[in-house]
Amino acid sequence: MQPAIKMALRAARQSSDFLKDQHARLEPASQKADALLRSVRAIENTVYERSVESLQRAYRDHWIAPAGSIESNDYVQTWHIFPILGEQNFARGLPEFATAVLQKINDRPENLVVLCPLTGEEYAFSRGYGAVLNSRRIRIRNSDHLDQTLLSCNLFTRSQGADSNLWLDMTGTLVREGAGLRHTGCAVLDMARVAGGFLDGVALVSEERHEQVMATLISQESGALSGDLRGNPLSRKSRELLIANSPIFREILKQFQPYRQRLTGA
Repeated sequence: MQPAIKMALRAARQSSDFLKDQHARLEPASQKADALLRSVRAIENTVYERSVESLQRAYRDHWIAPAGSIESNDYVQTWHIFPILGEQNFARGLPEFATAVLQKINDRPENLVVLCPLTGEEYAFSRGYGAVLNSRRIRIRNSDHLDQTLLSCNLFTRSQGADSNLWLDMTGTLVREGAGLRHTGCAVLDMARVAGGFLDGVALVSEERHEQVMATLISQESGALSGDLRGNPLSRKSRELLIANSPIFREILKQFQPYRQRLTGA
């Protein structure tokens, strides 16, 4: 295991333990929305500050980005802390949330850890060294037909744009082809679970830049393909993301082919 991954895991485990404890104490049903939001923000700030302290002790000459930021701001070696991914789930007492630490070198993602405090899942992705779950090497599933798959899909949640029915139509296509669909509300955790073989792929609306960046490293190190729903590589202009093994990736793009013109205007 690479030294940077070991350090990231150490910081993330500290955060995971703290989040697990705070999640048990939160009592979302008894708090008003504004008070609950303040509580979650305070928890996130604590996670970030503790992670910064831990990373700075080991890497004094590395730049640490603000909480939740993926931008490197022209620094060579940078760390990016995501205190709570799946914040709405955390705030409502649901178990599907994660904490993550990412290292970039020259603005390229190199090392990533994603931890789910309530399940004990500890994913690590290191460029050129593969993917690991709880110290065990992992690879994507080898499904080759959509009717064998379980996908994370949130396309049906998007209703903006002139063609608001597009996303329902695309979701319906996956269902008619026999794909099982679910969505946890935590995209990064779902992507990590594709790497671990728990899911066969993700087809997500995603305009969050950190999700696009993490997707490239997760897919590369677990043997998956990644891109947008048109088949283009992920970039700053991407508004959706698709991750799956090669046969499923190509089959999904084939099924979405009739929607390409509508996607252009969506």
